Amino acid sequence: MVVLDSEGGQIIPGNSNAAKRIHRFVNQVLREEECKSTKMRIEKGVYVFDYWVDQKTTGEKASASSGN
Repeated sequence: MVVLDSEGGQIIPGNSNAAKRIHRFVNQVLREEECKSTKMRIEKGVYVFDYWVDQKTTGEKASASSGN
């Protein structure tokens, strides 16, 4: 498990009790706060997420790229 924040982060063994507890806690908080998170996936060992820019708020023109 990788936990990132504005100060860096930590790598925690994914099968550890700490990782399991953190995972449950994060899911619980996201449900309680009705917070929309950005999903990440691993592709060939690299963490990837889709990033979309709202053109209405940025005033930028549409781009053909996916935003990855």
